[in-house]
Order: sequence, then C-alpha cells, then structure tokens
Amino acid sequence: MHGEGFPEQLGDELSLLQEVKNFSLKTIAAECRKLVGKANLNKKMQSLVSAAASAGASDPFEARMTAFNDKALARVESLEKKAGSVTKAFVDLVQYLEPDMARGKAEQVDTEEFFATVNDFVQYVINAAAEMKRRKEYAEREAKQAVHLAELKKALTRSKKGAEEEGAKAKEAAPAAAEAASASPAKGVKAAAAAAAKK
Repeated sequence: MHGEGFPEQLGDELSLLQEVKNFSLKTIAAECRKLVGKANLNKKMQSLVSAAASAGASDPFEARMTAFNDKALARVESLEKKAGSVTKAFVDLVQYLEPDMARGKAEQVDTEEFFATVNDFVQYVINAAAEMKRRKEYAEREAKQAVHLAELKKALTRSKKGAEEEGAKAKEAAPAAAEAASASPAKGVKAAAAAAAKK
C-alpha cells in the first residue's frame, strides 16, 4: 500500500467509512423489531380475516393478503437474521481491535461513534501523508535551488577572475601602446589594435 499514491489509495480503499460513519446498528435492529412486530400483527389480522372468510365464500382479498403477508414476513425475518449477523460481526471487530474488552461491553459500543472515529483517523493519516509529500517536494525544490545558486556563484567568480585578468593584460599593454603612439601615429594605431586583439 505504501508508495507514491499512498494517500489517494488509502482514501479510495476506505471510502466506505464516509458512508458508514452515519450508520447506526441499534437503529436498524430496532426498525427490524418493529417490522417483525407489525408482521406478527398482520398475521393475527390475517387469521381473523381467515376465520371470517372460512365462514363464508372464498374471498380474493384474503388470498392476496395471505400471500403478501407470508412474503413480507419471510423478508422481515431475513432482515432480522442479517441484522443479527452484522451485529455479531461488529462486536467481533470491536473485540479484535480491543481484545481485553468484555463481550457485553463490546455489544454496547455505538457503531456511529466507532466508525466516525476510524474515519477521522484515516483522514488524519491521509492528510499527514499528503503534508509529508508536500514537505518532501519543497525540500527537493530547495535543494535544487541551492545547487543552482552555487553553480551561479562559481560562474560569477570565474567571470570576475577573467575580467580581472583581462584588465591586468590591458594595463600591461597600455604603456606599450602609448609609447608606440608617441613614436609614430601609425605605429600607435597598430599597437592599440594589437592590444585590443589580445583582449
């Protein structure tokens, strides 16, 4: 998981935490219990309707209601079983992360708080990794700038030394050119040209 794309990969892999941090297992279990209670109430109502219908002719409403009620009851019972298995898996997860916690206490852990805490931790890790990456890139830029600045200083020092050497040569050539110019104007021009050529 570590590497160049670490923060992005971690965020992608754990993006589900954003959704489940607002997930309340207790609320879902309570809603399932309500549905089961309503389904049982519907079953009782159906038995009353059946008893009334058995006294008379076959009623199409009763047939449809019975089929619907049986199907709804099966779905609600399935949801209740799934909620129970999710609750068990969550408690197992809490105990895995906190092995010393008693099962009864682990069952009391709030899913919203738990997943919000885990999500916050993941976000801190992502942000810290991104900040470390920015700092590393900044340090690399600073190092490159320092190397470039050192190269510029060397080049400036070399050109300064070169200018000083040329100035010294010009000073040496100047008296000879002046002497030649005083002897003959044509020779002075040639000497000045020779001195300029040496530069």
